[in-house]
Amino acid sequence: MRAPCNYVLTGELDGTAMLWGAATGTEVRTLSGHSSTVLSVAFSAAGKYIVTGSVDKTAKVWGTDVRCEPPWVALVGCAFGDSRGAEEKPLGL
Repeated sequence: MRAPCNYVLTGELDGTAMLWGAATGTEVRTLSGHSSTVLSVAFSAAGKYIVTGSVDKTAKVWGTDVRCEPPWVALVGCAFGDSRGAEEKPLGL
């Protein structure tokens, strides 16, 4: 059995997606390859892949070594601004 997922995935205004450590808030990985804002981000069911969708009308599938069970958190950066400048706030989960 895999450990619960301890990552947060965000889509960014600059065309990247960011994978963050949920407990620490530190950046784990930057996924670069879109030419415009990333509007959609998702983990595959087992966390083996990340899928991103962009205003540039492309979707990308990224392999990852993150192997975890749900629940996961995926956020779209443009709904909140660029997540790299976001304030850290407890989610109350």
